[in-house]
Amino acid sequence: MQQMVKINELKANPFKERICKIFSTSTEQNGSISFEDFLDIFSAFSSSAPIHVKAEYAFRILDFNDNGTIDRADLTKFLGLITGNDVNNILTEVEVMMIIDMIMIDVDLDGDDCINLSEFQHIASKVPDFAG
Repeated sequence: MQQMVKINELKANPFKERICKIFSTSTEQNGSISFEDFLDIFSAFSSSAPIHVKAEYAFRILDFNDNGTIDRADLTKFLGLITGNDVNNILTEVEVMMIIDMIMIDVDLDGDDCINLSEFQHIASKVPDFAG
């Protein structure tokens, strides 16, 4: 993983370690990447990959606690990574909760306070940049 996270396509990505963990087929579960894993990463996120494949992997990457849903804890971690809030405290706790509430209103279609794969795929299909 140490070499993988240094390549240009990943080194600035806040999810680089998580990507390695999700795609790693190592039995040691340490995020090590084989050549086949490497190919899978770039295949899944290539412009020619079907949107449902991209959405499934993106969902797994964002499910930080690996419980099969994207819940408020996952969204808190997500916001911390994309804003740098986990290091720089850019957002207050109230602001983070407000953003998470807005995400849940827009994405949590069944009202169970978490985002399942189907809900994630639904919203991903509506985002033009996601398909590209």
